[in-house]
Amino acid sequence: MPKKSARLRSVADRPWKAFMSFTPGQRAVTVVAAMALLLGGFFIARWSSAPQMSPLFSALSAKDSAAISAKLDGEKVSYSYADNGSTIMVPAAKVDALRVAMAGAGLPADDPTGGNVSVLPKVSSTSPKALQDVALQQAAEQELGKTLGVIDGVDTAIVHLAVPQQDVFADDNSKTTASVLVKMQQGTALSSGQVRAMQNLVASSVPNLAPTDVSVTDATTGRLLSGDATSGAGSDDATSATSSFEDKESAKLQSMLDSLVGPGNAVVQVNADLNFDQTLRDSTSYVQPTPAVSPTSISTDIEKYTGNGDAVSGVLGPDNIGVNTGGTGAAAASPNTYSHEKSTANSPVDVVKETTKVAVGTPKRLSIAVLLNKNAANQPQVADVQKLVTDAAGLQTARGDTVTVSSIAFDKSAASTATTALKAAAAAKKQAALMGYVKTGGLVLVLLMTLLLTWLKARKHRNRTPFSKAELERLDELEQRNSELEAENQRLALEGASKHLALEASPEAEGGPSNEDFIKVRDEITDLVEHQPDEVAQLLRGWLADRRG
Repeated sequence: MPKKSARLRSVADRPWKAFMSFTPGQRAVTVVAAMALLLGGFFIARWSSAPQMSPLFSALSAKDSAAISAKLDGEKVSYSYADNGSTIMVPAAKVDALRVAMAGAGLPADDPTGGNVSVLPKVSSTSPKALQDVALQQAAEQELGKTLGVIDGVDTAIVHLAVPQQDVFADDNSKTTASVLVKMQQGTALSSGQVRAMQNLVASSVPNLAPTDVSVTDATTGRLLSGDATSGAGSDDATSATSSFEDKESAKLQSMLDSLVGPGNAVVQVNADLNFDQTLRDSTSYVQPTPAVSPTSISTDIEKYTGNGDAVSGVLGPDNIGVNTGGTGAAAASPNTYSHEKSTANSPVDVVKETTKVAVGTPKRLSIAVLLNKNAANQPQVADVQKLVTDAAGLQTARGDTVTVSSIAFDKSAASTATTALKAAAAAKKQAALMGYVKTGGLVLVLLMTLLLTWLKARKHRNRTPFSKAELERLDELEQRNSELEAENQRLALEGASKHLALEASPEAEGGPSNEDFIKVRDEITDLVEHQPDEVAQLLRGWLADRRG
């Protein structure tokens, strides 16, 4: 156990002994290098962990800046101001999602300059103004496409801006317009609210652009999407609810048909007539209790009458007029009797009252139109598709639901252009991600090289065995003797002497090498000490051991 502890202490003390074996200059360099490495690692870790801030919106009015700040405070997002409050900076990872959220809320509302461009191509300030305008427009298109791509269900978005040249001498300048081409993920579709958010986002990012002048097109179906821009953002009126229902049904049927005939070979359009009347229905029913219970009350009525059955005889008129009785020998009539009995029992019953509220927005009538590509590889029968759509949508012929299926040849030119543009956008996105990985990898590689060089240098110094006290004294003695001989040689050279002293190997030596030989040997020894310090130290130890022997 003591041997083990001593070995552990020896291993633990080895770095300190290696450090103490350095010269003062080497110690200083090692300490400075270690401090630089620690500081560099600290700053790199802090830089990599700190969120990178990017502009959310720029050139904002005071009203929009206050509204956006309040919205960010509500969502607990850190932000900062720049350009005297006209620019709001947020973490770069949240820029796109926040822009979509702000656009859905109708912000910025009155941005006159349409900021929001944070990435600009490297264009020289001496470039022509036309080239600068084109570069600014391309940067705006790329940035808007990236922002729209974070909307739920959107795979890729491409934005094209049509900004007319402004002529100060013309009064009828054309309006700025924009078009958005979106590729949706499989089985998803944009709601009218999302389309509205896209239109507001693009309109607030480009000067003199109104949301109504922004068109949104589905790249898969080629269908122009409507955002109902006349209603306020987030409205829940009948038109918005109808559009949302139609979009949902269309997406469901479109996903089914894409699996059947392939993407881009079928187009579905749903037209719904919804009932928004609020109806309340009241109903009352009486139910016999189970099990049966005894009556709560019973009442009985009994009626009995008796008589001889003779009718009252006589003639109407005064009493003094005589009446013929018809004889006195008639036989007397037999007596009559009457009996009636009635019983009433009151039994308890359960009374059930129901109030039914009919849901608002239930379909009154559905009309579905389906177009199939006649040139599709997998072409099903029209009747089969019609039955499939009828069952999938739950159509009811009793309420007048209809479905129409037609097979025609599709024009694929626009789809080919859209596919090319989408591939180019995907390649650009992949290239940008690759460049980010290259930058990060380069930084990590530089840090690893620095660590490797520091470790190799420390290992080289650590492998050197420190000189003993006797070896250091012998080296000092040799250095002093060498200095004395150099001074003596210089004196003799000045006096014109023909002989020079040399380093004596022993007091008994009568002759020695020439001055040139001495200088050559000294240079060789100096070179060995600089390049092979371990071997020289080992040689000196051998000499000292021989002298002690």
